[in-house]
Amino acid sequence: MGGDNEEDDVIWITFIVDMEQGKGKKDPTGFICAGSCCGFPECVRCPHYHDPEICRFSPMESIVSEVTKVTPQKLFCGGTFCFDYRNDGYEIMATKDYRAKVLGSVELLLRPKNTDGLKINDNLVYVGPFYFETESMKAEDIICSEKKMIESCTDAIFLLDAAACPGTIAEMMYANSLQKTLHLFYVRNSDDEETESGLHTPCWYPLHFCQMTNKSVNLYPCSCVEDAADKILSLVESLER
Repeated sequence: MGGDNEEDDVIWITFIVDMEQGKGKKDPTGFICAGSCCGFPECVRCPHYHDPEICRFSPMESIVSEVTKVTPQKLFCGGTFCFDYRNDGYEIMATKDYRAKVLGSVELLLRPKNTDGLKINDNLVYVGPFYFETESMKAEDIICSEKKMIESCTDAIFLLDAAACPGTIAEMMYANSLQKTLHLFYVRNSDDEETESGLHTPCWYPLHFCQMTNKSVNLYPCSCVEDAADKILSLVESLER
């Protein structure tokens, strides 16, 4: 899109913005001139509209959309589900899960009507995971489903507590291999624990590995799981703006 040189591009984008704000002139056919062949925006109809080599006519609505469209960030939020559907009252436990708070509803986490992505707002879409574990669900189905979610996301959040499960670590490493933007929240132990690393967490090895192999890794030390959940919610709120 644009003219033959940088100056044309600047004028063209300015013209589109003016058109969107009602300041420009629109061709009667609903098209506007994208070339400098006829001195837009003064022209009413470009005489070269039929020749794409000279003038690029395009529907105004699609061009304005192209200029102003904002692509939402897509979130994958990993971490252990600390509840089990086989236990009485598991729905109550699920309300404490940070993902239920991100979604604003435990029902959306447990029984989503749409697992292709839930829109949080115009800037943010939650792509998963959801709580899939039922008696009829096979392990391979869960893995394939969450693998696709990770592939579709732009940002991946992971909460790593002292007993981070192998599944969470596997998902984190897969997201890292795809060079997704990672936000890694981990529970930091005291200075005299897990001294192999200054991170002071049992998960120090995969955390360092991600940092060494991906430029888009953000680490967030936390005092406990509840602190990690609060910090995740703060991050999500900042991404919503």
